[in-house]
Amino acid sequence: MSNEERMSRMENQIIELSLAVSSLITTSNRYQDNFLVLVNEIRDMKVEIRDLRADFLEMQSEVRGLQTENRRILEEMERRRDEGNS
Repeated sequence: MSNEERMSRMENQIIELSLAVSSLITTSNRYQDNFLVLVNEIRDMKVEIRDLRADFLEMQSEVRGLQTENRRILEEMERRRDEGNS
């Protein structure tokens, strides 16, 4: 193989390597973009979960208040029933 052929072959290999590196960089950039989108979605989900938790705690508090009120009403009804039976 002549020097000219070797040089041509090496130039072709450099071009192929450059294309491969360029392709890897493009792929890496796409993965990075996708990762950033995922990170933002996870942040949004965390905010939604916090909001849902706050709503749940508020509803839980309301239910406890209703339970307390129901017990008070039942006790009053029992008291009146007992007074009526006396």
